[in-house]
Amino acid sequence: TGTMSGEFTVTGAYERPLGSGVMTIADGKAYGETFDMATADVQLEGDGVRLQNIQAMKGGGHGTGAAAITWKGTYSFNFEGSDTYTFRRPELEGDDVHCE
Repeated sequence: TGTMSGEFTVTGAYERPLGSGVMTIADGKAYGETFDMATADVQLEGDGVRLQNIQAMKGGGHGTGAAAITWKGTYSFNFEGSDTYTFRRPELEGDDVHCE
């Protein structure tokens, strides 16, 4: 969710789009986590989308990463962040969890 803006060039069939562009999302939420702003290079690959050079900001922190998402619902991503909150997951809460 959030407010998205961007510039894209798209060709191909409706259900298998090809193209590229850049996007910005303000006041967003992804995978249950809110963020202030994120930008990414977008590559439409027919069976899904690839996001490269993801730059995300939340509070005073920031993170970088990449993601691949298929139209069938599978995905993979990597993300590294610093000076920001971690993902909130019940299985990570408690006295035995230490993050550095």
